[in-house]
Amino acid sequence: MEYTKGEWKIKRFDTICSASIFASGECVADIISDVEDGPTLDESLANANLIAAAPDMYEALKATEYTMSVDPSELMEHPITASMVREAIAKAEGKVS
Repeated sequence: MEYTKGEWKIKRFDTICSASIFASGECVADIISDVEDGPTLDESLANANLIAAAPDMYEALKATEYTMSVDPSELMEHPITASMVREAIAKAEGKVS
């Protein structure tokens, strides 16, 4: 699977273009909230957090899939996998930038 590599971060947040997500110096997504019947600013920020966390969540799930194939009983005991899953969830929830 190919996607833009690098850490995805929310670079700006305002009322015209609520959020832009950048990776490797390029914009990979814009979240717009100032359209009629569009998402609220809070919803736009939540959407931006989810999009920015997508690559981390993908990598965490791939690590989880690998751990399950090796030894399912150690899934959450595996420190790297558990850490990746927790970090991806925190990023998606906007608790880390």
